[in-house]
Order: sequence, then structure tokens, then C-alpha cells
Amino acid sequence: TPAARSPSFTDALTLHHAGTLKVVPFRMGLRYDNPVGFTLVENLATGKPLSLAQPVSPKYAPATALTDGVLGGDDFHNGQWSGWNDADVDATIDLQKPTAIHAIAVDFLQDAGSRILPPHVVSFQVSSDGKHWATVDTEQPKADVMDSTAHQFHVAFKTAKPLSARYVRVLATRYATLPAGFPDGAANTWLFADEILVK
Repeated sequence: TPAARSPSFTDALTLHHAGTLKVVPFRMGLRYDNPVGFTLVENLATGKPLSLAQPVSPKYAPATALTDGVLGGDDFHNGQWSGWNDADVDATIDLQKPTAIHAIAVDFLQDAGSRILPPHVVSFQVSSDGKHWATVDTEQPKADVMDSTAHQFHVAFKTAKPLSARYVRVLATRYATLPAGFPDGAANTWLFADEILVK
């Protein structure tokens, strides 16, 4: 946990490797808030151009949070989770050159009390030109939408033999219908995603 004599920075900090970073604000040598931790990851998609078919909600993290190299953590209010209300996720990353890809992954949240549900189906696609797509994996997270416990779903594609692609696409579709016991059905539900990892 950072102390008054720990290394400090002001508005910006340059980081050169992945790991866990903890920050605490100090003023005149006194700590005036609790530590906040950030998990930084190696990601081929970090800082690369990202396009979305449906924009993220302005109430939560901007789309850039999907490729900023920082994992979302447990709190969807922490500025690292992008949210879509009553919309599917359709995100395309331009790696800017043909790249050897071993894995694609993304995390989603479930917090039924806040009407946040994991996706019903997630597909990973790749392309060399951004027009013609090959689906490399389709996953259906095993979720109990009636579970009121808040937790994350890690959805991932891995391959032993790397594939080459310039573009990576993640499609996540929400539930069209929900059990009768879910209040107000599938209307006004959310998808929340954090870092789209490409390795």
C-alpha cells in the first residue's frame, strides 16, 4: 500500500510492463482516501483503433476502456467497465497489421439486482480485411440469470496453433427472453464488458 514516501506522479504516469498498480491520493503528506488498485495486462489490442456497432452508455466507462490494458475489477462504477443498455455488443479492433493470435478473451458482469446480465452468446471472429469474417469460436456462458450474486464471466477462445489476422471482432448478444420470475422481463437490461484481450 502506498505511503507518503512512495513514488508519486501528478496527472499522467508512463508504465512499461503489466502488473498491479496501487494508487492513493496524498495532500501535504497526508493520505485522504483509500488505495485503489489497477491490474494492467499485456494486450495486443491496447491502444489500437476500436469501432462499435452500438455506442456504450455515457454513464459508464468510454469505449476506450475496452482496449486500455486495464482489467475491470469488481465494481462496474470504477471507470473500467463499458455498459450497453438494451443493446448487444459488436466490437471490432484493428490491430493495424497481420498479427499472430493465440487467444481472444473478454470479461462480462452479472449483477441481476442492477439488471446487469451476462450475454446469452459470445462469438469471436477474425478477418484480414475487415469485410470478410471467420468465426473462430462461439461460447454460451453458463449463467443462472436468477442468481442475485454479483460475479464475472470470463469468456475466452484459445488455440494451440496461432492464426493470423488484422481485425478481431467480439459479438455478444443479450437474452431476448428471461424466466417469468425475472422482474419486468428482458427490457432495460445491461451488458457490461471490460478489456478485450488479444494475445
